[in-house]
Amino acid sequence: MFLSSKGKILILAMGDLALFYLGLFFTLNLRYQTLVEPEIWLAHQWPFFWIHLLWLFIFYIGGAYDVKNFASYKKILGTTLKTMAIAAMMAVLIFYLAPGLKIAPKTNLFIDIAVVSILLVLWRRLFWFFIKKVSKIKVLFLGSTKEMRQFGEQLKNNPQLGYEPMTTPENVQLVVASADMIQDKEISGKFYQMVLLGISVIDFESFYESLTEKVPISIINEGWFLKNVNEINKKPFEQFKRVFDIIYAVVTGIITLAILPFIAMFIKLESKGPVFYKQKRVGKNGKIFELFKFRTMIKDAEKNKAQWASEND
Repeated sequence: MFLSSKGKILILAMGDLALFYLGLFFTLNLRYQTLVEPEIWLAHQWPFFWIHLLWLFIFYIGGAYDVKNFASYKKILGTTLKTMAIAAMMAVLIFYLAPGLKIAPKTNLFIDIAVVSILLVLWRRLFWFFIKKVSKIKVLFLGSTKEMRQFGEQLKNNPQLGYEPMTTPENVQLVVASADMIQDKEISGKFYQMVLLGISVIDFESFYESLTEKVPISIINEGWFLKNVNEINKKPFEQFKRVFDIIYAVVTGIITLAILPFIAMFIKLESKGPVFYKQKRVGKNGKIFELFKFRTMIKDAEKNKAQWASEND
């Protein structure tokens, strides 16, 4: 059985969600020293439902579901505990600051955080064992580029990605070939024969990008930019971004005006010189614009030439 990265992420996330509710169930039983009654469960269900959704979101943006980077259980554990700490702090803030809650689960929340953390550690251990043992696709790299060799070694050191690099063609399920081999008419005929035998063939660029969501540095040149960077298709996005930038600038500008006198006072007390620093920058399409920002260094600190920052500059 082979699971894609998305499949592994789904299993991991669904397991987390189940453990969140299992942790809540254990918490209420521990708190009230009896099997939780339906009324108590329903009273806690909806407040914790939103907390659990928030936790899933925090886990996602915190990298707890980035299976590609799960090179070791130690790394999985570290990422999980860090994101759980952030998720716990957010839950505490919500329950302490949100008005209108019919329950005051301060004690329950801390017990729940502890129980869920333990369950997550055990679940991550089981998941790590699972992804190491699950069947892997046997892949053979054909090409002599340094980048391909390094990526093959990376797959060997990261079994969670689901591929097993091979050195011989026996029992190979996938062949990853360099672009020049794919384009070679004589060699491409042999690749066609492999496909007829049930062996998948893919170019290194596509394989690399599908796993890492990045593009190999070796293929990036002027031709690649002409092919992939289309300014016309960016027009709607840029128009939307322009509107968003203006709204964001107005909101942050109002906030900045409120604290501007205090920042200006601190800058003046720290050293002599203007409050603002003006500098020319190069923007889109080579357009020159002037950037204004608060001065954070002494005046003329780099009068002669750019230099490394030093104490009291």
